This record gives sequence, C-alpha cells and structure tokens, in this order.
Amino acid sequence: MAKNITIQTNGHLTFTLFLPGKNTAIALPLLGEHNVTNALAASAMAFAMGASPESIKKGLETVTPEYGRLVEKKGFADAVIIDDSYNANPASVKAAIQVLMQKSTYPILVLGDMAELGEMTQAAHEDVHHEALHGERRKAEVGGERHLEELHVGRHGHGVDPLR
Repeated sequence: MAKNITIQTNGHLTFTLFLPGKNTAIALPLLGEHNVTNALAASAMAFAMGASPESIKKGLETVTPEYGRLVEKKGFADAVIIDDSYNANPASVKAAIQVLMQKSTYPILVLGDMAELGEMTQAAHEDVHHEALHGERRKAEVGGERHLEELHVGRHGHGVDPLR
C-alpha cells in the first residue's frame, strides 16, 4: 500500500510504502502518478521473492524511465519536452497529458498516431483528443493520419483547425 503520495516540484513522486513489518519513505524518480501503482506491483513481487525492504527501496529510488516512456528532456530556450513516444497507447498518452499539464505553464502537446489498436483505433484517438483539447491552457499540435482525420471530421460534430 502507498500513502502520502506527493508530486515534487520536479514532477517526481514521493510516498510511504507499506510492506509487512516495515513502512518506508520512497522518492520515486519517475513522472506520472500512475507510476506509484507500478512501484507497488514491483515491490509486491520483489517482497514475495524474498527481497528486503531496504533493497526494494534502493531499487525503486534508482529506477530510470524506459526510453520513450515519460522521459523529460530539455529543449530550446529551456522548454520542457516530455517524450512518451514509444508504443503510445490511450492510457500512456493520458498520463503524459496529465504530467505535461502539471509541469508547464504553456503546455503544447505533440501527437503522432497510436498504432496497433485494431477495432478501437477510432474511439481511442477520439478519447485522447477529448483529453488533450478540453481544459484550461490546452493546445495540441498533431501529426499522423489518424490524428489529423479525427481533428477534421471527429464524431463529436466539430472539427479543429490543426494549424491554429
């Protein structure tokens, strides 16, 4: 179990990890609140395999993000770039949007197509567009055929000019 979950100013997370017989403070060097759930799953598996709470803490606090999975980079003029380009899916894109909105005073979301979604392709792109375009301070820059098609002819009866 995790309690006292806090997002730090750098976007990383801290929380208290509750393991049988021991509670420990964790500073998780990853972006996105959903990563607390991932950390809990890894902790439970490691504990079940006999890892000590100390080694679990060390592992969680030294983890590095997977390439293309919510990796923060610095861009031109100190712009913050959140790279979530590897095998994006609706849940990962929504998590990236949430992180971007927390970290930026002028967020710009750049999207490419989400591939390998099968029958849910259209609905998934619509859902991501709704998340990306509705809310304060939101502007989306998109590429990819599926995103551009959805912006122009979306099922919701309103197109969006992708160049504005």
